Amino acid sequence: MADPIVEWVPSGDTYRLKYEEATAKNNRFKVAIVYDGNVITREINIQNLSNNVHNLSIVSNSGVKFYHDIGHPTLTCLVDG
Repeated sequence: MADPIVEWVPSGDTYRLKYEEATAKNNRFKVAIVYDGNVITREINIQNLSNNVHNLSIVSNSGVKFYHDIGHPTLTCLVDG
């Protein structure tokens, strides 16, 4: 069962972001506060700089140029080379 969505964090409390909530390379969150009857919103971008972010590349066995309808290039996705 998934954790419930946190919709409200009272003043003075701390919300700790779990690893599962920030697995993308860039994670954007929108924060809203109510201060003196006014709603203030801001966005925050949290970057995942962990070493499990891989370098992906796509390689063609026919090079990067080919003629339309001639040949069948094979594209291969490489993870960390």
